[in-house]
Amino acid sequence: MFAEILHGAAIVSTGLGACCMVVQHRARRARLWDAAMAIGMVAAMVCTAAGWGPPILWSAAMVTFALAVLPFAPRRGEKHRAMIAFDAFGAVLMAVLMIAMSVGAQTGASSASSHHGSPPIALAGGLAVAVLGYSGRAAILVHRGTGAVARVRPLAMGGAVLLMGVAALALGDTAG
Repeated sequence: MFAEILHGAAIVSTGLGACCMVVQHRARRARLWDAAMAIGMVAAMVCTAAGWGPPILWSAAMVTFALAVLPFAPRRGEKHRAMIAFDAFGAVLMAVLMIAMSVGAQTGASSASSHHGSPPIALAGGLAVAVLGYSGRAAILVHRGTGAVARVRPLAMGGAVLLMGVAALALGDTAG
């Protein structure tokens, strides 16, 4: 139950970040690709939470949306390109966390004789480092941002990744 609440909060946070992503840029081309990535991320998270299809499918869709945006990012504006890369990495990290959450939820129902258990300690540790590093980078971007939207966008994405990381950890603890 706790993990589902955290996942719901991460969806809300991602939605807020998606709105900021679309509003932040004046260029039509940038808004189009930002909107595609934002809608794809939120849709994949909602579909996963609702149980509409396997999480690996929605995680693959999220990674596809994130990586498809990178070549179409406007060439001008180093800050904008860096923010798109930050969002894309966040989407990839959240896709990995969705898979980790589904594995954690499924291992709780598996038999005791199964050789598939919780993710190995090294994988869980690597995910924890990635989540904390991403959230730390988000905090730096919030501190350096100018204007409300420029601060809310990394705050929302960093918060969503942190919430998903805690949710994955909570599912891993209850599964074992």
